[in-house]
Amino acid sequence: MAADPSPSPKQVLRQALLQQRQSLTVEDWQHRSQQLCHQLQTTPQWQQAQTILAYQSFRQEPDLQALYLLDKQWGFPRCVGDRLCWHRWSPEGEWLLQIGAYGILEPEPDSPMLEPQAVDLILVPALACDRHGYRLGYGGGFL
Repeated sequence: MAADPSPSPKQVLRQALLQQRQSLTVEDWQHRSQQLCHQLQTTPQWQQAQTILAYQSFRQEPDLQALYLLDKQWGFPRCVGDRLCWHRWSPEGEWLLQIGAYGILEPEPDSPMLEPQAVDLILVPALACDRHGYRLGYGGGFL
């Protein structure tokens, strides 16, 4: 019987960073999320954007709820197989969210779709990024 292969350096780093993030107190996580939201609002990219793709916080990813109340049009992903479909969403509750395949809130299938050319800014969750902007996520990878 073959022994299990050793985890890759990327897998080891991913696990260590997940544990570090999940060890934050709720207060620290909320404070850091608020700081991030404030910093985003000061960027020219944010100020010029009208339609923004974002995400619902999962596993203590930064909570962007404070941004969703601002005067922007929002889109969220819905997992369909190995692809992401982007749908409109508004905090007024016009289009509802449901728990998707990975336990993450996502738009209902009948929510209006967003076309790529309508998007001005994309907020992507990441476990970590290097100095070149390469993202370390959960390892699934979506198109």
